[in-house]
Amino acid sequence: MILRGCIIWLFGLFSVLFNQGLAQTACGFNARATTEAQTIRSPATADGRYRNNENCVWTLTASPGLLVNLKIIQLRTESCCDYLQVTLSQQTILLRGHRSNVTFRGQRIRLQFITDGSFRRQGFTATYRAVSENAVLEPTTTLAPGAPCGFNANATSELQPLNSPGYPHNYGNDANCTWTITAQDGFLVQFTFYDF
Repeated sequence: MILRGCIIWLFGLFSVLFNQGLAQTACGFNARATTEAQTIRSPATADGRYRNNENCVWTLTASPGLLVNLKIIQLRTESCCDYLQVTLSQQTILLRGHRSNVTFRGQRIRLQFITDGSFRRQGFTATYRAVSENAVLEPTTTLAPGAPCGFNANATSELQPLNSPGYPHNYGNDANCTWTITAQDGFLVQFTFYDF
């Protein structure tokens, strides 16, 4: 617990007013991934929802010859204003709204969870572990029905999955997804379709 208060100065006299509030602890950490899966969750209050005005950072790295395999199991945020930012090398992706089973892989992955001062949702749950560089990445990117899909990203030299909503199962009705992938000057974006 911490004490929060203010000082009131009136005609050369002062009064100190205090109230007792819950301490808002720092969230996030730096970790080296191991082959054993670890869990990351957005901080939550007693009602199971994240707090307002959060700015949490997790940095995950892998030992040489290994990669961090990060799987966002479930994400529930306010669609307009709260988000989970995932950064791999020079690629940054914002995840917001309702998403599940989104997987990323890279030598170093940085997560930043940002919330504003209005509506609160359940936040996110993710797992991470170290995998070999040539491990086959499970291709999953599933969105909740009716959720917006697609993203803008910068291509890197690391392979990243891009799947239709629901893959490998059926996609939903009325989907309208747009992905914009951009390469640095002097490079091209290469796609390999494994299944269609």
